[in-house]
Amino acid sequence: MVNPAASFRAMAGQVITQTKIAITAALQQLGADIVADLKAACPVVSGTLRNSIQFEVIEKDGDPALMIHIGGELAYYAPFVEYGTARIQKHPFVRPVMAKYKRRINDVIAGKIETALGNRGASEA
Repeated sequence: MVNPAASFRAMAGQVITQTKIAITAALQQLGADIVADLKAACPVVSGTLRNSIQFEVIEKDGDPALMIHIGGELAYYAPFVEYGTARIQKHPFVRPVMAKYKRRINDVIAGKIETALGNRGASEA
């Protein structure tokens, strides 16, 4: 006899795994797109700040997460460029780009979850 609870747990585990794989792939593409837009919007003097912009998809609390890195040791001045100082005029480039992607990121993740749940439901029907 088939144990319904065990079958449900197995199916749920598969859906979660497939969803995480799909979200990870989507975050890789989004990360590449965001970095390209950030580099295009970044004010350039020497190119050090622009070249510091990178991304990685990591696991955070068991889920995929997108990390955008800007600045670092050589381009420690990234916040001064973005927000300005008493002596330096601000040149926001991060906030406008991230505002553009905020909804897109949420929509992509929600779409991957809906697809995984919809595909599982359709294949089980």
